[in-house]
Parts: sequence; C-alpha cells; structure tokens
Amino acid sequence: MKAKTSFFKLNSVNHSVLTGWAGPDNGPNCTKLHFFAGDILIGAAGADLFDAGAKKAGYRDGWCGFEFEIRNAHFVLSDEISIRCGESGTELHTLSINDINVGPRKNRVGKSVEDLVSYAIDARYDDLSYYEPIITRLSRTLAPSKYVDFVYRFVLERRPDESGLDAYVRHAKTEPMSVAAMLKDSDEYKSKRNSGLPGVFSADFPGCPIFE
Repeated sequence: MKAKTSFFKLNSVNHSVLTGWAGPDNGPNCTKLHFFAGDILIGAAGADLFDAGAKKAGYRDGWCGFEFEIRNAHFVLSDEISIRCGESGTELHTLSINDINVGPRKNRVGKSVEDLVSYAIDARYDDLSYYEPIITRLSRTLAPSKYVDFVYRFVLERRPDESGLDAYVRHAKTEPMSVAAMLKDSDEYKSKRNSGLPGVFSADFPGCPIFE
C-alpha cells in the first residue's frame, strides 16, 4: 500500500535522470509518484530508495529516495511533465523540456514508461481517438508537409508519394484527424498485414519528428 505525499524534494536533473526524495508524514508505507503529460499518465516511480541527502535532512532514515529516467518520448504530448502524488493526485512539481540537461544518458534506472505499460507495448488500436492528443500536437507543431509525412508513416508505414502529399497538405492544419482517417479508410491500409495502428510507445510507432 502507498501513502499520500507530504514532503517532496527534487535533487537534480542529471543527464535525463531525475533524483530526489518524497514521503508521507508517518507510517511504514512509501510514496508513489506519477508523471503526467497533460492528463495522460506516462510514468511512475516509487520513493523507496536510499538517499543520503534525505537521511541527513532527517527524513525516514534516508529510505524515501526516487530515480526516474526522462526520455524524449515523455515530451511527445506536452512540453511539460507534471509530477504528482500517486495517492492524492496533488501536483508536487512541474518539469519543462528545457530543464533536461544535454549529455550522455546514464544507465536506465527506476520505472520508465516502458516498465509501466510493458504489458501493452505491442498492442494495436483501431480507434483513432486514442491518438488525438499526439495528432493534434504534431499538426500544430510541424509544417503541413512534415505532418502529412508523419501520418503516412504512421498509418501506411511508408513515405507519401507526390500526389498524396499534395492531396492532404491542405488539410494538415485545419483537419488533422481527417488526414489520418482518410488514410486509414484507404484500400492500402485495409490490405496491410498487421491490422490496427501501433501504440505511441511501440517500436512500430514512427520516430517523432518533433525531435528529429
């Protein structure tokens, strides 16, 4: 069982690894932290590691530390990540994409989003509404031609030909969901070997052009 968070401290953001400590007022249970992009849960970490700084400060003999690896994929849906108490939902801290240091990544630590949804990594979906947050974000961020290129790779798993690019570019900003819907309704999509569309954290999901 987890407990409500009453104290929280972010030590550092060191080459994409967050470290800090958090915990409840009392009791044996540790705190669980949730990481959100908008309203979407993208990761979690338990504050159950030893942290020398927490021990020195007098918190739970030091056994309330956490580590969490931030990746580019965590910023696909939003430029900010909200760190919240996993029990109460209270926001504890916000982290901007600009707060992440540039440098070599450390070894993977903590519970990343892949750990959290590993059972569903390879799930495929038919309902386009599942993708509306990322489709909306990309249509606003990318130039129309780059958006159409992304949707082609996502739905049909190939780059657009010239006629396809010309046909859909004009819809990229005003009707971004309709571009994906029209491609999904095509005979080419229906003849694909793998039915459904890959989840945003699947290896089959095309590289996000925001970071290219």
